[in-house]
Amino acid sequence: MANVFISSGLNMVDTVAFLDGRRYADHIGGIPMYGFAGMRPWTKAEDIVFMARVGKDFESVYGGWMDANSVRRDAIKYVAEECPRCVMYMDENFDMIPGTLELSVGDYVNTDLFRPTLEDYKEVVTDETKGLYICGAQVGAPALPASMWDGFFEFKKLKNFKVMWEANAAHISSEDHESADAMFDLVEMLSFNLPESKNIFELDSEEKILRHFRSKKNCELILLRCGSRGLYSISEGNAWFIPSVKVPLGEKVVDTTGCGNTSTAGAMAAWCKGCDPVMAGI
Repeated sequence: MANVFISSGLNMVDTVAFLDGRRYADHIGGIPMYGFAGMRPWTKAEDIVFMARVGKDFESVYGGWMDANSVRRDAIKYVAEECPRCVMYMDENFDMIPGTLELSVGDYVNTDLFRPTLEDYKEVVTDETKGLYICGAQVGAPALPASMWDGFFEFKKLKNFKVMWEANAAHISSEDHESADAMFDLVEMLSFNLPESKNIFELDSEEKILRHFRSKKNCELILLRCGSRGLYSISEGNAWFIPSVKVPLGEKVVDTTGCGNTSTAGAMAAWCKGCDPVMAGI
């Protein structure tokens, strides 16, 4: 086995709900799971590290999926009795409604127990590691522990792997502008969706956001995800729009939860494999 790609972050059991009381049953979710799914077309399952801190009920929830997809378990740490659970409230278009996220285990301030640490990364990163995907841990964000980043970038430089970072739903306000901007100079790849970008960077149009992202030439690859329309792939000041694949006639989109994590991690794997910005966007 070679630890070529690492999918890490907060692993959570998900529930999709609506403000009118409708709710779907709990299902497997979380950043490592969605990230693995995005990376999988680009390499063997054994070369992807599923990195997570979980509860003792993890196997009963995820075990069948792990077995069916040959997902490794060697980077899973059992740190509590139960996995965190997340209720995500969606509007009629299945877009998450800002400010409605509910976590059954604490909140984004005190779920540190379930977040990967620098020591966790040191245990799995090898000289063969090409890319690491993380969502949510943000430099300078007061609601997240700064300790995760202590020494991280020195370690990253030492091991020479690339990082794809994606904003999470808890850090999409104008207060995150400065720390989000700092990330363009700290990692090789970044991903935002359009509503997040408008909030974070205080820009009121797609055109202004694109101009802002195209100016960030120290970052190798930037994704601007535009929901069902597709995404922009941005590199070296240039931008390409990649339209989404349409659902076949007669079929219906049911639940888009995790699509951002999956597409972002897939683009990371493609980029680390040497694809150009257009293919990475595709």
